[in-house]
Order: sequence, then C-alpha cells, then structure tokens
Amino acid sequence: MKLHIAESVMNQLNEGQVDPMSERYFGSHWLGRDSTYMGYIKSADTDISAEALLNLYGNVIKQRVQTEQDIVLNRDNEMVEPLRKRADFYHRVECYLGSAIYDEAAAIQGVEF
Repeated sequence: MKLHIAESVMNQLNEGQVDPMSERYFGSHWLGRDSTYMGYIKSADTDISAEALLNLYGNVIKQRVQTEQDIVLNRDNEMVEPLRKRADFYHRVECYLGSAIYDEAAAIQGVEF
C-alpha cells in the first residue's frame, strides 16, 4: 500500500513537467534512500519503509513552507501568483499524503471506514 502512495506522489510531482524525475531521483531526493531503492522495492514485491514515507511527507512539507517563505520575501509582483500556485500544489500533495498515511495507520489497526 505504501508503495502505491509513493508512486502516486511521484506522479503528482511529475505532472505537467517537461522533464519528469526518474524513480532513481525520487528515491534518493524525496524518499531519502539510495537511488536504486524504488527499483529494489518493486522487484522484491515489497513495500517502502515507514521512514521513507515520512521522509517523503517531510520533504513535501518543506517544499510548501519554503515556497510560502519565497512569497513573503518576493519583491517581484509578477512572481507572486506562480509561487502561490506552487505553494497550493504542495499543500494539495501534503493533504493527500496526510490522508493516505491516516488511512494506512487505521487499516493496520483494523479500523474500517
């Protein structure tokens, strides 16, 4: 299940990108693991670690916060709207991840909705 969450976030981050990131980049920069991590997880038919999932969540939060700080520090009015859209995007990804982690934790405890 957690692999599906990570793949979904990678797809969201790649959406609309001219040069989408590779699984290798995603594994090392977003999950905080080795560049071969995603390939290994898929070939072993296993799930990503909770630590990798939390690294991903933390990195998305960090990107949102940094973008919001860029808005505050920005002196170029033309950049405000693109930065706001970027912050909103990261906020949506953050909300998705929070909800997915919540659902995963509930499922582990046998809670059904």
